[in-house]
Amino acid sequence: MAPATEPRVRASHLKEDLEAFRVLGAAGEAGARARLRPETIRAIEEAARVEFLPVAVKAELAEAVFAEAGEPGARRWAREALLLSLQGLYRPLVAAILAVADPTPTTILRLSFPRGWQASYRDCGEFAVEEPAPGQTRLVLRGVPPALRIRSYLAALCGTLEAIWEVSSYTGEVELERWGPAVEEAAWLMGWRRKERPAAPGPGSPGRSSP
Repeated sequence: MAPATEPRVRASHLKEDLEAFRVLGAAGEAGARARLRPETIRAIEEAARVEFLPVAVKAELAEAVFAEAGEPGARRWAREALLLSLQGLYRPLVAAILAVADPTPTTILRLSFPRGWQASYRDCGEFAVEEPAPGQTRLVLRGVPPALRIRSYLAALCGTLEAIWEVSSYTGEVELERWGPAVEEAAWLMGWRRKERPAAPGPGSPGRSSP
């Protein structure tokens, strides 16, 4: 177990990360796992879900996925991992937020992301959620620990944010706006819009009877 003052991450989160390797396909999953040290896989699999492990473990997973599948694969992986978390640790929180009538991405993130981050990470900085313009949300992480100041991890977080499109009536794009190996602050910018609703079938169209 990591010392109390060391940046660390909840083991349940890491277990979901390993499970989410499946989105890379059979060959991609095998390749990513082969890039991990055996002791890393063993530590994740043997840890209790409520235990916290060094955040360097999370960085190792991100590097393995990025090396195997690039940024698109890293985004898919992080999105899948969050969707798995929405069935477990984050389920009560997100269910309460989605009970609000049609919350915007900014509302969803303001109510969930800082709290979810603190539930999954310890001594890894704090998130702030801003709305710089209509249809935009910016997330800023201040106090990024050195182990997580890597593009593989920070770009993968774009996929985590893209999971919002799966649980809301909005869609959009996410970009890593600001980061650096020697910088303690990272930022992501989301542009969002309502999903287009399918047009209602017209007279005589399939699925609708003519008068």
